[in-house]
Amino acid sequence: MNKYLSRQDWMILVEYQRRYLRQFPYSDVYPKGGATAVAELRLRGLDARVYTLHRLVRSGKIPRPADVASRARGGYRWHEQDIDAAAEALAAEGSFSPRAHGIWHHFRLDPLQERLALHAAQRRYRLSEFEWFALSIRPAFGLIPARISYYRQATEAT
Repeated sequence: MNKYLSRQDWMILVEYQRRYLRQFPYSDVYPKGGATAVAELRLRGLDARVYTLHRLVRSGKIPRPADVASRARGGYRWHEQDIDAAAEALAAEGSFSPRAHGIWHHFRLDPLQERLALHAAQRRYRLSEFEWFALSIRPAFGLIPARISYYRQATEAT
């Protein structure tokens, strides 16, 4: 089980968001600029910044993206394989976002399962703010190791 969303999981999430939530209409458009590549990595559960990507390229941990934009626009154009290489390098460094680290480390939940549960709750309750939801976990039973998570609408008592 990954601690962050893989490319396959990312595409499942993008399709779900496009179909049901009408969000992220250009999430699968490549190549991406530095800011949008960082946004994808952060949504996938990695703690990335534009300067972090440049540091990974300068240090040789990931290959330099072949497509270079003008210097005025911020450097590189990131394709799927470039973003995936950055994701693997960041994961190897243990550079996970606090939310993804908590979901994995404390609850041992699959990141895709958790994200889809959150989006299903957003659709069900018609709310877009994360603060309005409380995470509920059903513990594993017997031989079933996976924990099922879902979000419910938060109340004042939660």
